Amino acid sequence: MFARGLSAAVGQEGRVMAVEADRAAGGHAAQNLSSMPQASVRRDKVDRVVASLRRSDEHADVIVLDPPRVGLASKLSATWPR
Repeated sequence: MFARGLSAAVGQEGRVMAVEADRAAGGHAAQNLSSMPQASVRRDKVDRVVASLRRSDEHADVIVLDPPRVGLASKLSATWPR
């Protein structure tokens, strides 16, 4: 799980959001990250989460997709404000 390692790397001043489309995987991720206040888990499809973030004016410095989705990186970069 990348989210735990990234959460440790950013420290308590940073923020990491894990996105899991699968309900069970999302529950496991939330449990695994429960001791890290800088980490949160959203249970949804990544494109819906990105759309929601755009509407809220939040930003991301890095997006890690695991497993990688062919074509999604260009779709995200074309719609994400820089």
